Amino acid sequence: MGAGAHLGPALGIPGLRAVADVAFLPASSVGLGPRLTQALQLTGGVVFAPSNGALQLHVAYRFERYDIAADDRTGERYEQFTGIYVGAGLRLGREPGAGSR
Repeated sequence: MGAGAHLGPALGIPGLRAVADVAFLPASSVGLGPRLTQALQLTGGVVFAPSNGALQLHVAYRFERYDIAADDRTGERYEQFTGIYVGAGLRLGREPGAGSR
């Protein structure tokens, strides 16, 4: 179990919006691996999705941190990962709140 939040405000250009996501997992597990005491993921970037098309383009920066509990062989450790996320996708179906014209 964990908690997350998402923000996606428009940036004043049609189809362009900012994105910010936060996810916090106070406890996680990995099969046949060490116990994770907490995990945190932060993402910030932009999405371009013109209203007259199905294509979406994403560019974001992501930060992840994993706190790993000590076990019989190793001590407690912390691992961090960062990187640029670039993606493309297709929107299927109607936009929420879109009416017929």
